[in-house]
Amino acid sequence: NVHVPAAKAFLEAGIHVICDKPLATSLAEAKKLAALVEKAGKVFVLTHNYTAYPMIRQAREMVAKGMLGDIRIVQSEYPQDWLTED
Repeated sequence: NVHVPAAKAFLEAGIHVICDKPLATSLAEAKKLAALVEKAGKVFVLTHNYTAYPMIRQAREMVAKGMLGDIRIVQSEYPQDWLTED
């Protein structure tokens, strides 16, 4: 994972960052990067590819309107066949 070192270098150079996933390899590393973003005062965006999908937008709307009641747990799967290939 090279996202943290690259993001850090750009932030320290005063450049806004758009970062793909995974953000970091650990929660501690992500928190350090978040602190650097705060210190740098730059825009930091983490991409979430599926936010524009119609199904995701519909789910968001249903939750916002209370159509699903109180949400207590969310389970999500993202099966990709290439992850199981040798």
